[in-house]
Amino acid sequence: MCLNWTMKTERLRSLGIYIHIPFCVRKCKYCDFLSLPIGAEPISLVHEGEREKMIRTYFKALENEIENKSAHFREKNYTVDTIYIGGGTPSVVPASFIFSLLEKVYKALDVESDAEVSIEVNPGTLKKSSLELYRKAGINRISIGVQSTNNADLVMLGRIHSREDFLKSYDEVLQAGFENINLDLMHSVPGQSLDRWKSTLEDALWLKPDHISAYSLIVEDGTYFKTLQDEGKLRLPDEDTALEIYRFTNTFLEENGFKRYEISNFAVPGRESRHNLRYWDLSEYLGVGLGASSFLLDRSLPDIKGLRLSNTRDMKEYLDSGQNALSEAKTLDRDRLMEEYLFLGLRKTEGIFEERFEKLFGISLREVYGAVIEKQVKEGVARFEDGRLHLTERGMEVANPVMAEYLRQ
Repeated sequence: MCLNWTMKTERLRSLGIYIHIPFCVRKCKYCDFLSLPIGAEPISLVHEGEREKMIRTYFKALENEIENKSAHFREKNYTVDTIYIGGGTPSVVPASFIFSLLEKVYKALDVESDAEVSIEVNPGTLKKSSLELYRKAGINRISIGVQSTNNADLVMLGRIHSREDFLKSYDEVLQAGFENINLDLMHSVPGQSLDRWKSTLEDALWLKPDHISAYSLIVEDGTYFKTLQDEGKLRLPDEDTALEIYRFTNTFLEENGFKRYEISNFAVPGRESRHNLRYWDLSEYLGVGLGASSFLLDRSLPDIKGLRLSNTRDMKEYLDSGQNALSEAKTLDRDRLMEEYLFLGLRKTEGIFEERFEKLFGISLREVYGAVIEKQVKEGVARFEDGRLHLTERGMEVANPVMAEYLRQ
């Protein structure tokens, strides 16, 4: 399967790149991401074992996939304005692999000079020498998966690091000269009280990061926590406590200079994640690597269409696939795109702008969704004012069922 859409090229089009590094030290108890535990021993590039050979082979496959797919985007005059290296735990592999991979991206695609280039790292796997090489590779944003600064929480979640490991890693990130830092935090975890969560938020604010992602734990199928839940052994905060934690998070961070721009994301003004905004804005991105997904738009047809692509999730198949890493392609018609635009866009606190909607789809927002909008405004879960539809705070608290009302199927 290859990319062969016919697209108009009258103007430059921006693209985000997501690169999936599936390797990690071990699975956390809540994790349902596509990741492959490989242990914590240092990787030797001289005396390679099977694990090291697989990593080297995987990065070669990544470079091949980038090379194979880049011609399409060069031909269609795309420029890359965000790159996001996620996982797994990208910092578990030698930084030289990341450096070489980004060199391939820069050579294969037209990357803008001010592109946002992010990498996820975890305390316990991060090295000072890696940070120096990340900087040389053009990475300018670090996302640290800390989850909590309480050691009891970290052990309960199955994290490999301690509070002390995190503080050491954070200091090294600052010393390396990074000025755009995100902290991933997780609340409403088993046994957590509001006071314990408040302590983590206070620690985070003391460090003065640029961005905080504060997600509520969701127990996913296939995880260790799901097994415990099914056995009646998972002691989660009750609904009242979870709601109290959620509300406190929003108020506390906004009172301390962070703007909430998405349900679970807060930033110092100007430091919003440009890459993640691509997902919520229904903008185009290319996913590279095991199980990675892509989204493209075709504006050359009378009606706008979308294409969602997914790579194989089987490692052997991916390594053997070359340019045929894609395992699934799904075309989205205009109706389906409008639904996704509302469902994703209403996650943002700014919501949906009527003018943007009409420019993209050629039809008025109220003409399509007027009845739903009127109903939700009356219920107090949404507001429509000055050409903008957005959820109220009450609507944000029950966002999924509210947004689901825009799915017309």
